[in-house]
Amino acid sequence: MTIFDRYLFSLCFKNLIIVLGFFIVLIIIQDVYGNLLDLLRAKFPLVEIYNFFMYGIIEKLVSILPITFFISVILTVSSLHNTQQLTILKSSGLSLWRISLSFAGIALIISIAIYLISTFIAPLCIEKKQLLEETLSRQYIDSTSSSHLSENEIFTYHNKRSNRLWFIENFNAKKMKGGYTILHQMNKLGTETSRIIAEKSFYDNDLKTWNFQKGTELIFDTISGDPIQSKVFENKQFITLNEDPRDALLLNKNPNKLSLNQTKRVLTLIDEGNPKRTIYLIHLLNFFASCLLPFIFLGISIPLLTRSVKANYFMLALYPLLLFLLFFIIKGLCLILGKNYILPATLSIFLPYSIFLILSTKLYWKE
Repeated sequence: MTIFDRYLFSLCFKNLIIVLGFFIVLIIIQDVYGNLLDLLRAKFPLVEIYNFFMYGIIEKLVSILPITFFISVILTVSSLHNTQQLTILKSSGLSLWRISLSFAGIALIISIAIYLISTFIAPLCIEKKQLLEETLSRQYIDSTSSSHLSENEIFTYHNKRSNRLWFIENFNAKKMKGGYTILHQMNKLGTETSRIIAEKSFYDNDLKTWNFQKGTELIFDTISGDPIQSKVFENKQFITLNEDPRDALLLNKNPNKLSLNQTKRVLTLIDEGNPKRTIYLIHLLNFFASCLLPFIFLGISIPLLTRSVKANYFMLALYPLLLFLLFFIIKGLCLILGKNYILPATLSIFLPYSIFLILSTKLYWKE
């Protein structure tokens, strides 16, 4: 690495740290304004409050890193433009590709960081923050109305692979147990073959099985639909019932709020022919496509910012900003088309990236 490369790298990296710090402060202010009073009222320990805000920062880090890089490139080239250093670089015979090399190194580092954070760090932080939010929500509900039921207290789940329909009242997602329980078992034709009715039920996380207390098991005739056998039990474990309630709860959550690991888990639960699978597949692909954003933003900024050393820099910066907005508009439209099953999941994610990679190549080639 030459002195020139080290200089550009350090200048851009300093701007990156400043802009990143600014965005982190904004995230903290937003979280403090929206959640601090609720956390204090719920008497959360200071350690958990600190963790709550840290999880929020890491969760949003994947989204803000590419934008931070884009702004830092504009600020760096602005500094070179104002001090006439850009003129010196061009007059010394350095090509646009050569000037971009130092910025590309930072783009590569950010892409790797986005991948590592998305794959190994963010999923754990998102899931831990979800647990804190659920605890906060339950405490708020308990303090406002004892008769109010949260969305997780009534557990309903239709397992199409095993042809089972679950209904559990007063379900506690944290303890994995509930009150009055009805389980319908159907055959492939949709005819009910058996039914379990119990006063209480709980999921054994160690044995991966369900236990029912004070209940009755009914066996039905598949032709007439009449009950032909009734078995009363005090406490019974059903080894064949292996549905994990956490999987069912994932299906009730907004796909955009799921972590990478949770999204992968949901895709294993949904059959190939189910249209809802497309939405989760789009969300999964979006995790990995975000690694390309630094190179997209580099390609639409450097050629336009350095094309003239005499023009007004604010006018030069306007074009990358317009392309920046255009990218997210096209991306948003493709996501809408994908989630409405008009475009395939892969195309809805990678079409905007392909368009702007071609555009970036053309801008560099033109220069």
